[in-house]
Amino acid sequence: METSAPEMAKRDLFDDVMEEVRRIAPARGDATSAPDSAAAANGEKLPPRPPRARARLHGTEESVHHRGARFAIIVGILAIIGAGCLAVLYIRNGIREDAAANVLRQVEFEKSTVEQRLADADKARNAKQYAAALTAYQQVVTQATALLARLREGATEVGAGTLAVAVRNLDTELTGFLRRAKEALDIPELKFGAKGMVQIEDGTWVTPEEKQKRFEERMKAEGRTLYTPTGAWLTADEIWAAKGYVQYIGPSGTAQWVTKEEYEKLMAAATPAPIASVTTTTLPRPRPPVASSKFDPTSQRWTIDDFESENHAWSNAPWGNSANPCTLAVEKKDGSFKLAVTMQGGAKDKSAIVRSLAGADFSSRSKLVFDLTNATGEPLKVAIALDTGARPPYYESRWQMLKVESNESVMIDLRSADFKSQETNWTNATAVKGLDNVRSLYILFYTDKPGKVYLDNVSALGQ
Repeated sequence: METSAPEMAKRDLFDDVMEEVRRIAPARGDATSAPDSAAAANGEKLPPRPPRARARLHGTEESVHHRGARFAIIVGILAIIGAGCLAVLYIRNGIREDAAANVLRQVEFEKSTVEQRLADADKARNAKQYAAALTAYQQVVTQATALLARLREGATEVGAGTLAVAVRNLDTELTGFLRRAKEALDIPELKFGAKGMVQIEDGTWVTPEEKQKRFEERMKAEGRTLYTPTGAWLTADEIWAAKGYVQYIGPSGTAQWVTKEEYEKLMAAATPAPIASVTTTTLPRPRPPVASSKFDPTSQRWTIDDFESENHAWSNAPWGNSANPCTLAVEKKDGSFKLAVTMQGGAKDKSAIVRSLAGADFSSRSKLVFDLTNATGEPLKVAIALDTGARPPYYESRWQMLKVESNESVMIDLRSADFKSQETNWTNATAVKGLDNVRSLYILFYTDKPGKVYLDNVSALGQ
């Protein structure tokens, strides 16, 4: 290893001092005179040594004083050497802290790139762009690992001052980025989603082809048939409704599907029955869908459906290419009968149900209200849509967020100007046209996950 200049200077100075010590170090004890030495060598008997003279004693004291002065010089020189060593150490610490500060600045600057890439990865994952999210998370792991290595190698031996605190904080932040990215890479949704796989109801990840195969098998097991004009899997009754037929239930309780014209004639010949909520513990005889003739414009509330009947007039919206399927059944919940809507989830962003209103005149109505129990376990967006005789005929409201469990009197303003339609390029910027001829009422549940809701007390309010 090459010796630094301060280290070489220190060695030279130390060698000079030691040489001086060896040169001036006095011999231990008194020296023997030359004549006495010669006499002893000839075997002559030496006379007794006389007492020391005063001059001899005086010379010895002078020697002691000289030795003390020289010792003080040596101590001073050693002190200078020590001070030099401390100075060298201080300089080295300063150089090391400058290098650490430089590394800290560089890593701090590059940290912002890692942080932004992590935010982009989270955004792509939330948008279900799994391949892009996977790549971004992997890049975060690579970059964060490299920055941590540089920081720990070049900026860790910095004592306990302000610089040390900044280094530790940056290390903690980068470690957090690295941990978040690694945890995301272990999520099945990301690993399988990046391969183009999808999750089915039982939590299994399969290819889209396998999911479609299983879905079709389930639809057939439920007695559904693929209705080619819409691409939806419908029951026999739903197919009749999709063809424009209306179910008529006669006085004997027998149901039959007839054209709208035949339905109007049969209803006109039948004895009108008032529409009211029925409070009973047993199911009454099924009743037909509400026709426009049953609505009284002077009534404050029109009860469209309270589901106190084992039959109902609702079905899947015939949107096979834009809505996930659901099953419908009247069930008793919380002491009353409700329409249970079981959404099956799928590739679309919503499920939707529809009820025929046979051209009811809603021009006297201002609000549509209903009760809805959200049993999906998480907040749910809901909206309504009206099919009228206007052009364009379809108008969809702005969605509302439902809390989990009970949502009473969910209200949609029918006179609002924030409906959307083809005319506004599907932005919420128009009022409903053709309220005097409402042919169908839709309720839309915006989720692609399986879940269940309970619908009750669907009503239209007056002014």
